[in-house]
Amino acid sequence: MTSTIADHTQNLAQERLQPYSDATAHEQVELCSHVLEHIPDDMQAMREIYRILTPGGTALIQVPIGGNVTREDADITSPTDRRRLYGQEDHVRLYGTDLAHRLGAAGFDGSVVAYAQRKGADAVHSMGLDPEEPLFVCRKH
Repeated sequence: MTSTIADHTQNLAQERLQPYSDATAHEQVELCSHVLEHIPDDMQAMREIYRILTPGGTALIQVPIGGNVTREDADITSPTDRRRLYGQEDHVRLYGTDLAHRLGAAGFDGSVVAYAQRKGADAVHSMGLDPEEPLFVCRKH
């Protein structure tokens, strides 16, 4: 059996967004940068992020964006096709700006922020964010 970087990345991403054993909401801020595009059930991951936030808590979400509409197809499994369609062999989708609607379906109130222009290069660099991609700032009710 062989393992690829894509397999490892997907497994690692799934492990990191598994439900917490503690049922209480306890996080005030959650940063999720370039993780959701690796997870087959991204809605479950978004709901879990929402669940662990305290009321009024904030999730900062950044993913690769490729247009207005998210492209995904669970039948696409070949690394070559995933690279061609989603930009990387271990991605299971390429999000569009409609991610805001998906985050809303998970319970969040959200907005899209041009974080790099708003906070400056130092803040973006210190957080490891891509200054060319929007940052989805999501709040728990």
